Amino acid sequence: MIKEVDITEFFSEENLFLIKIKSNSLCYQKFSFCENFCQIKDGKKIAFINFLNKNATLFALPDSDFEELKTFLLFKGVNNVFCDDFVSQKLKITPSTKGFILKYSGNATRQKSNSFCFFPDYKIVYNLLKNDFEVSEYNHFVSDLSYRVKNGFSKLIYSEKGIIFSGWETEKSSVISALAVYITEREKGKGTELLNSFLSLQSGKNIYVYCEEKMLNFYKKRGFKVKGRFVNGKYI
Repeated sequence: MIKEVDITEFFSEENLFLIKIKSNSLCYQKFSFCENFCQIKDGKKIAFINFLNKNATLFALPDSDFEELKTFLLFKGVNNVFCDDFVSQKLKITPSTKGFILKYSGNATRQKSNSFCFFPDYKIVYNLLKNDFEVSEYNHFVSDLSYRVKNGFSKLIYSEKGIIFSGWETEKSSVISALAVYITEREKGKGTELLNSFLSLQSGKNIYVYCEEKMLNFYKKRGFKVKGRFVNGKYI
């Protein structure tokens, strides 16, 4: 059985998918385009789904009813599903991106932040990100990110060298969504400066990042350890 719930009640801060669902739920709880559901089997909550418009974030335990989940996703007409590798195989998700989930386990080196801007020109941010990351069209991207930053569910640091931001923040956790450095500034340590500045602002929080394979060694060398895999893709 799948039913709509106040999904913010059920969370572990040790699971990236649940952190993302919780952050989305808290951020957009007053908006109709944000919906939360759980699957219940024998009185136990075994799967959680957050819908933002036609995009779904899904966490499911191994004993979930995946046939019911498939039917439900089809009924909701989702365009994209973000889940772990195990769930993607069960649901036969066709990936647009795949990568790694990492958790920070080091000690951040505090960086001077006087050269960083916390409220940048979003057009500059968008142009920097669009070549290396999947981002929505400009107006939607700006509307969503600026709203999240304003309400504390994202953190964004920009300098003349690059940008880093978290897509999802909760009281105890933070998930890095993107780190980008201008091509002319790469291989100069600017990415590390941005990362350390971000980490120094997150004292006491669990810090996660999901990244594609090309960035895996960058994060591993800077104190992150692999915790799992993710898939972002379409359910057809």
